[in-house]
Amino acid sequence: MGPKGEAKVAKKPKEDRKPPLKKDKKPAFPPKPVLSGEEKREKKSALRAISFPFPKLVEIGRIALIKRGPDEGKICCIVDVIDANRYLVDGAPVGVTRRPVSHSDIYLTKFVIRIPRGTGTKNLRRNWEAAKLTEIWEHSKLAKKLLDAKKREAMNDFDRFKLARAKQIRNRIVRQRFVPMLRKARREGTLKPKKRKHQKKRKIIGAPKA
Repeated sequence: MGPKGEAKVAKKPKEDRKPPLKKDKKPAFPPKPVLSGEEKREKKSALRAISFPFPKLVEIGRIALIKRGPDEGKICCIVDVIDANRYLVDGAPVGVTRRPVSHSDIYLTKFVIRIPRGTGTKNLRRNWEAAKLTEIWEHSKLAKKLLDAKKREAMNDFDRFKLARAKQIRNRIVRQRFVPMLRKARREGTLKPKKRKHQKKRKIIGAPKA
């Protein structure tokens, strides 16, 4: 009997058991298949054909627009990626010095040039001029939009009045030409009617049924 009146149970001797047989362990990662040069090229082309949900990716050679700082409004090229939020950019052909910038200080554009990682300013200038990047940027929609915004900021009250008056005259001329053509098309029956969407009746919650 134990100290509290509990009976002690004698432990049975353990039976001699044989250790389990060790199975041959399979490698955690199978060996990579050795690809030939042609197979590697096909694999790369297949990866390029994949459409990403975000077409503007941070990559070496991506052209970006600087949004803040002394070089605001100029474009630069991403030469290297420092970390998730900082990139090394260079834009010597347009007067941007080689320096690190934050992700929030640039805007990625759709233009990309093929350069190696960490390329020097001399090689970048050569590829920049070969791609005629400055001319392409000046004729892009984004550059024209920024130029128009600068012109609007520089306008005074009288310039804005003249612009509004010119828009009124333009709209009047368009209306004088368009309305007779519209009436003629309606008389001849060549005008396609607009498709009207079916309007659903509003359901009033708690209203008595008719």
